[in-house]
Amino acid sequence: MCDGPFFREKTVAIVGGGHDAVHDIEVLGESAAKVYAIPGKKGYSEEYPELEHHRKDPKVEFIEGTNITEIGGGDFVEYIKLDNGNTVKLDGVFIILEQVSTAGILSDAGVSTDAGGCILTDRDQKTDVAGIFAAGDCSCKGMQIVTATGMGASAALNAMKYVKQLSRK
Repeated sequence: MCDGPFFREKTVAIVGGGHDAVHDIEVLGESAAKVYAIPGKKGYSEEYPELEHHRKDPKVEFIEGTNITEIGGGDFVEYIKLDNGNTVKLDGVFIILEQVSTAGILSDAGVSTDAGGCILTDRDQKTDVAGIFAAGDCSCKGMQIVTATGMGASAALNAMKYVKQLSRK
């Protein structure tokens, strides 16, 4: 959670029902004044043992069985609206997706993904389809700007080598 320190003693929402969202409740719970845990209408994707501990934390409030319909404010986030008609005032919203939907396009083209839709790559960012490389969020390895940038640079260099090899044939 690279942006967590910006929300020290602030009120935030963690939106998502997967393991990463549950983990981020704990991470932000250490520094934020209040954490709203909002898994959406579908709830949490499975029973995570950590949830029992989080439910006892007075700084964490669970809002279940509802979805967010609006994130609003001026220059900064100030509130969220829920489909049950309630409005929650807060300072930040972290949306933690369990799947990366844009990876579906590559999956349809035959590129392997894991159960969550993350594109599978080797250490050179190569997928299992020749000439296709992936980096950052879609591979679920570089979910922070610095890491994703480094992975993107590696993918670009390896893609360039691949194209050069093709031109020599």
